[in-house]
Amino acid sequence: KASDDEEIMLKQFANLPFDAILTANYSYELEKSVCKEFKLSSGRSSKYRKVTNFESKSFVRDNLCTYFELPNFDKPIWHIHGEAGKTKTMILGHYYYGKMLSNMNAYLPALISRYKSAQSSGRDFECRSWIDYFLIGNITIVGLGLNLSELDLWWLVNAKRRRFSDTKITFYKPDISTEEELLAETYGVKVIKGDFDGDYIKYYEKLIRELEKGEKL
Repeated sequence: KASDDEEIMLKQFANLPFDAILTANYSYELEKSVCKEFKLSSGRSSKYRKVTNFESKSFVRDNLCTYFELPNFDKPIWHIHGEAGKTKTMILGHYYYGKMLSNMNAYLPALISRYKSAQSSGRDFECRSWIDYFLIGNITIVGLGLNLSELDLWWLVNAKRRRFSDTKITFYKPDISTEEELLAETYGVKVIKGDFDGDYIKYYEKLIRELEKGEKL
């Protein structure tokens, strides 16, 4: 459970001017920070959980196309590695990372086809998965380790560079390792360490102020 200060900070991040929130957390602190009445029991359905209009049940089962829509909140929240309320969606260990990669690889051609069709016809592109947001949008990464074990995300970073090279990723991590930084730069990810003295609260408070001003969005 998040402390009061952490909840306030989560709400501030949630209200930044982005189109969607992608979180690797299994729990629901983000939802609770912006919706006080949010409740969800393990294994239960939720009036806040939505499924996009996509034809494949496997993608729905694996949580690629489910998200949370909250009252008086203008952006969807996607749990990219599954959620505690649906334990079978949780990505834990190499076996499940491998399954996720397989689904991503199978999903990518349809995404590209839909995107090209929308561009050629002048229609707005409809995002049907968190993968759509990740690949076609500009991404700001905050509070995610993104270490070398995150095989699915590094695969997507590479796919984004190859297929959607006009988009960008900005990665805020003050204590990034040399290996992670080199890999990020190889894939065209802009790494911003910022001033950091070991106090994460102070670091994130300063980062929120910068992002609110739009200085580094």
